[in-house]
Amino acid sequence: MHIAVLEDEEILSEYLRSLLIKAGHEVTVFEDGMQITKALNKQRFDLFVLDWNVPKLTGLDVLKYIRIDLASSHPVIFLTSNQDEIDVVAALQSGADDYCVKPVRPQELLARINALARRAYPEVIHTFPHEIKGYVFDDSSRSVRFEDNIVVLSEKEFDLAYFLFCNFDSPLSRKQILIKVWGKENQDFGRESTRTLDVHVTFIRRKLKVGADSEKIRLVSIHGFGYRLVEIV
Repeated sequence: MHIAVLEDEEILSEYLRSLLIKAGHEVTVFEDGMQITKALNKQRFDLFVLDWNVPKLTGLDVLKYIRIDLASSHPVIFLTSNQDEIDVVAALQSGADDYCVKPVRPQELLARINALARRAYPEVIHTFPHEIKGYVFDDSSRSVRFEDNIVVLSEKEFDLAYFLFCNFDSPLSRKQILIKVWGKENQDFGRESTRTLDVHVTFIRRKLKVGADSEKIRLVSIHGFGYRLVEIV
């Protein structure tokens, strides 16, 4: 893949360049937001790694340019620090696909890039039964098999669970889930819709054992945004 990196700290940008090149990617590094927006009029990139605080145009400005002006759906990962929870939510709400906390852990970043690449550029269409992280989804019976258990779900429970597992470790907004699972693209996302989603999440946590006490996989809430299915390591 051709990856665009927006990072103005020279040491970190060179580290990211080296890391991604060793992983087999083509990499172009930009020091400020203006550089990358100009380049986007001439070059095509498969994935973006954007730092928030860069000169001239911020990472958020660049993200909005990618999503709104270019109408591009190419994957975007934000780099952020531990205390920037508000910035993380703002980035996700503006269309970022994922985020990675600084200091960057190389294997985590590569895993997130690979996960986004698989979702954005799938080489095969999933067929059922489909196994993800030890959970086997069977569309014909609307059931999920795991740990010697077979759980039959309602239609929406199955669709929601499958969507969450297909987007494993990716932050998903409530709006995104309601569009994909409930088909509410042209409707208001009011309190009733949100409550319906939250109730289904509660059922899935209990039935598939992905609640707060799970030692393997948890369906966690992202305050003010949505949900994320994560593996406990």
